[in-house]
Amino acid sequence: MRLIVTEKNNSAKKIATILSGGSAKEDKSYKVPYYTWSGPDGDQRTVGLKGHVVGPAFPEGYSNWQETDLHELIDAELTTEPTDKNVVKAVRKLAKEADSIVIATDFDREGELIGLEALAEAFAANPAIVGELAVATSEGDKERAPAATLTRERPNILRARYSALTKEEIERAFGDLDELSYDLANAGAARQDIDLIWGATLTRWVSLATKRYGSAFLSVGRVQSPTLVLIAERERERRAFTPEPYWEIEAALQNGEAITARHDTARFWEEEPARAAYENLTETARVTEVKEKSATRPAPIPFNTTGFLTAAANIGISPS
Repeated sequence: MRLIVTEKNNSAKKIATILSGGSAKEDKSYKVPYYTWSGPDGDQRTVGLKGHVVGPAFPEGYSNWQETDLHELIDAELTTEPTDKNVVKAVRKLAKEADSIVIATDFDREGELIGLEALAEAFAANPAIVGELAVATSEGDKERAPAATLTRERPNILRARYSALTKEEIERAFGDLDELSYDLANAGAARQDIDLIWGATLTRWVSLATKRYGSAFLSVGRVQSPTLVLIAERERERRAFTPEPYWEIEAALQNGEAITARHDTARFWEEEPARAAYENLTETARVTEVKEKSATRPAPIPFNTTGFLTAAANIGISPS
């Protein structure tokens, strides 16, 4: 049986519908939906995760803010914790019956890492399916096995890369399965570890230095804090801004079709020149030149999450 692992349930359902021609049946394992069908490639299942399978965490003994040396916090050997125990159980149960796995998580660094996390859980349940992996499982042991080179020499571990959940794109991706990038996944894991160490250490340091304890602590983060600085600077600029009056000259013209003509000087910063220009406009408007040109604009690249939310906000659609 081939197990296809996606990042979210809606992706698992859509892929199952496309690859099965609509014949996939839904079932659940530990309350996690999965989809089963049979086809030319044999029995297949898709299961959707809920983002990261595991996340980095500090080992026991570092929870007391006052008694923990922050230098030790920086050098602590991180462990991992499951983000959703039911997802971990479901992946392990389905992996026991699988003889190959296709990672079909999102086409980015985090997707690569999430796929590798799922493989680690599959390894814990069915070692024969993936061989040895130097990846932390939900049990938290990062020293469980030497690093593996995930290449086409491991035909039972493949990667589907797609940028849209369309029939054409999914069929193309599964017709040209690739290898999983272990290096890219490790880059994602390093980012996670840095975020935790940076955030936890500086949050504790700032909170202790300002005597902000309990729910009143001051949060610091690798992305959060620089973003907050940008917001604060922009707010200072907004508050310090003094509006300046300006004048614009526009003419509403019509000869079969209404158009708006604007003065060469887009904005007059003083009233006297603006009125002088306006008073000179006494004659009937006359078209002196017409220029036409053709232009080709390339199709825009697909949205990422940030770009999509920005574009949506520009037309009045909130993130919620």
